[in-house]
Amino acid sequence: MAQLGNLLVKGSSRFLNKAYFEDISIAGTSFFSGNISTDGTLNIGENKASNALLYLNKKIAIRGVDSWLRINDTSTNFTSGVYFGNSDVRTDKAFQVGDGGKYFKINSSSLDVNVPSAFSQRTTHNGGLISPTISSNLISFVKNGNTLPKIDGADATAILNELTVLSTLRAKEYELDHVQNLGGTFMVSPSFICTEGSTSVTVSAISGSEVTFVIKDNATLTKTEIATASWVLNSQIKLSGKIGNAILANATGTITKSVDTNNHTITVKVDVGSSTVGNFTVNTTYTGNQVSKLALMMFRNASGYRLGIYLESYSSENKKPVINIFDGSGTDPKVVLGKLDGTPKVNNISPTGYGLYSDNAFLKGTIIATSGTIGGFTLSTDSIQNGTFGQDGSVMMCLGSNNSASIGGSGNINGWTFTAGSKFGVTKNGAMYATSGKIGKYTITDSCLTTGGGSVCTGMGGTHAFWAGSDSSNDAPFHVSYDGSLYASKANISGTINSTDGSIGGWKIGSNKIESDYIFSDTDELTTTYNNNILNILSETASIDLTNTSVTYPNSSDHTDPKNCTAVGENYLSLTKSSIRGRDRNTVYGPEENEEKHYSFSLSAINGLEMKDNISGENTRYWYNGIKFSNGVWITPDQNILWSGANYMSGDQTITFNKTVLEQFSGIVLVWSGFNKSNNKPSNGDVHTQFIPKWCVEYMNGAGHAFVDPYRHIDKYFYVYNDKIVGNNINGTTGTEGGITYDNSYCVLRAVIGV
Repeated sequence: MAQLGNLLVKGSSRFLNKAYFEDISIAGTSFFSGNISTDGTLNIGENKASNALLYLNKKIAIRGVDSWLRINDTSTNFTSGVYFGNSDVRTDKAFQVGDGGKYFKINSSSLDVNVPSAFSQRTTHNGGLISPTISSNLISFVKNGNTLPKIDGADATAILNELTVLSTLRAKEYELDHVQNLGGTFMVSPSFICTEGSTSVTVSAISGSEVTFVIKDNATLTKTEIATASWVLNSQIKLSGKIGNAILANATGTITKSVDTNNHTITVKVDVGSSTVGNFTVNTTYTGNQVSKLALMMFRNASGYRLGIYLESYSSENKKPVINIFDGSGTDPKVVLGKLDGTPKVNNISPTGYGLYSDNAFLKGTIIATSGTIGGFTLSTDSIQNGTFGQDGSVMMCLGSNNSASIGGSGNINGWTFTAGSKFGVTKNGAMYATSGKIGKYTITDSCLTTGGGSVCTGMGGTHAFWAGSDSSNDAPFHVSYDGSLYASKANISGTINSTDGSIGGWKIGSNKIESDYIFSDTDELTTTYNNNILNILSETASIDLTNTSVTYPNSSDHTDPKNCTAVGENYLSLTKSSIRGRDRNTVYGPEENEEKHYSFSLSAINGLEMKDNISGENTRYWYNGIKFSNGVWITPDQNILWSGANYMSGDQTITFNKTVLEQFSGIVLVWSGFNKSNNKPSNGDVHTQFIPKWCVEYMNGAGHAFVDPYRHIDKYFYVYNDKIVGNNINGTTGTEGGITYDNSYCVLRAVIGV
């Protein structure tokens, strides 16, 4: 054992066993054939940075001569590069290729690729892909027909063999040359999107490229019917979205277990493709962000019938450009837009050519058609028609037919705009012809119009212009001839009659009067003498004159004897300023002792002038302050005050008449006046009168009426009945509306007068 303070060896030295050094400094080249282990620090180029080199296999592997740790930094060293095997390579800052990352650079926030890039497999970009310089075998960018190594400006065109977009696809313009290589179908069918972040998917089975998924979604899978479709066993679906590391784009499959509303699950088996099935393992469950944008679309229901909208360019099934809409009720579409060949018949007509096929059509705008059929009607350029024009069973509508026909008794004419069979037609001039049918209650025949039957039958045409009371005009109790002659077995006339000739009952009509010759006779008592009573109503005067001659019984000359007398008397009606007065001063003594009869005259609106008998009392006089008609209406010079007072006619106020409105000849007049609020009394100024015809009460009893004074800004509203007037709450109010101040309490109702 030797312990030396210093050892200087100029030649070779060899240590057969272990050598221990606290420090060792080697200025020249050292070669170690065995292993070197150190528990301390191995410093290379500590004092001279240019010596910070680590050689492996006589090649510089690591260089630390500056601020960079350079691994295989020259192409003359390890020509194949750096190989990391199956281990991870990590940097917490940046990884770059090229000086300053001019070719490739990636850090925690961005990835910059500045060289052509090739993607030999499907690439998923969950956050979107934005790059002006991408070029590969799968993606090419074309400008003006030339392939470019990169996207060059906003007008460059990208050509992709295959593109999968998990989220929104946005484009200013959208154009599809083909959905598939041959023809193609674009489907818009009932779909639902699973709840993002709370949907789980379990792989229950894998067979070939088919994977069975159990999808659980508590929010969406709560009922069997979703998006108007029943998601039940054997329905055909398409599945899209991200499950784990796999991206599914319209994977086709079927529902193998209907929606379980208790567990909120649905089971589907889909073909994910041979390149994707390796991403899944049986009994693996994916949750949270492992499931994204998961959507199901049902394109055929459990019966195998299609659902939704199918846009087809030239599909293998239809081989025609068409848009079909299916509701899952059968093989036939409910709506077809496009080439209609092969669609179901309509009224035994097979649709052909391009057009629209549907169970129903609601068109708000213009319809233009010059051929075809509508509900059995044949269309032409100016008409629609069913059957042979002018014959029974046909219908035609046009702008004015040039064809002539005899329709509805018209004779052989043209210009028809509407015809129905041979019995009804309308010309373009508005003339209508008909020989059958009805107008209201009237039945149309070849010669007349009739309604009812027997005694309640009425008719127009035939032998007479108009008749009533019989099926035949010849024996009708009422008829009007074509020359204007009127025949009636009875009549009740409430309105005006104007006539200058003829007779009514026993009354002869003259140009200015009506008169009657009444022969008073009794065959048992009168032999030779008769009495003429002549009533003249003269239009030139204001009088009604009744003259009476004497009656002489043959066996008497002494009229003090009641049995044998001559009766003389004076009877008259006089018109005075205030009344029509009837007076009886005639007493006739009959053949029996003490027998006497008194006669009085009355004027009736219905019965005319009548003589009333069996009125006891000698020289009886009847005085009337007016004329009372059979309906209770009085004509009188006196005013009928039905009510008087002073009421605002507010909602709690009702006035009652002492006589009804219908008892008045014409109606009522309401008298309004002002109201002095200072002394709380009505004034006799600002008087307004308002007439209400009794027709309003007869046919609109209780209807609302208004009284408006625009000068005073007064607006009254009330309800008029036959026996009363009911007020309204607005009638006593004040306020401002539309900038105008009103005071409905300024005016009160003073009186109701019958007229």
